[in-house]
Amino acid sequence: MNTFYLKLLAVLLMVVDHIGFFLYPQYTILRIIGRLSFPIFGFLIANGYNYTRDKKKYFLRLFIFANIIQIPSLFTTIPVNIFYTLSFGLLCIMIFESVYDEVNKIVGIAGILVITLMIQPDYSIYGVLLIFIIHLLKDNYIYMIGAFLVLSFVLYGPTSIQGFAALTPLIFMTYNHQKGRSMKYLFYLFYPVHIVFLDWLSQRI
Repeated sequence: MNTFYLKLLAVLLMVVDHIGFFLYPQYTILRIIGRLSFPIFGFLIANGYNYTRDKKKYFLRLFIFANIIQIPSLFTTIPVNIFYTLSFGLLCIMIFESVYDEVNKIVGIAGILVITLMIQPDYSIYGVLLIFIIHLLKDNYIYMIGAFLVLSFVLYGPTSIQGFAALTPLIFMTYNHQKGRSMKYLFYLFYPVHIVFLDWLSQRI
């Protein structure tokens, strides 16, 4: 699959997850299916780092958009949005690759993790570390499955459905390193709109 189809799959899985979260929390299967969504987005962020020429601009685009779409949270019950998690994961990769002093590298990444814990965006420190792990392991998908399982076990416990996210490296294996059609800004717009809509709907059914 190219980048376009991976994004499309991630969006569809995300919608299933959020339908389960907002409308049908009694159906755990919807949340289990949804566990496959975020790792795909994380994979696309890590992959985007490798292919984006202006990495600072890439980070700023994600971070500024995170702030913009957080505004509706003043009127809804939605959590701190996932674009903070994506941008912080990208920033960890940037620090790891661009800071050559090991102490400053560790301090910088640790600082990002502390900020993440303070503001608690969607997927929080789990999401940031997941993106970083994907970057570190790159095409080593078998090791990635193990790392995902360990991360889920440590942060969520052995019985958490988050462990199903370890299946996503099997999806990463289908990536053909082609971009395909662009839907970057469509997703940027779709994410807040569908969240607000589902939150609104959940209060009326």
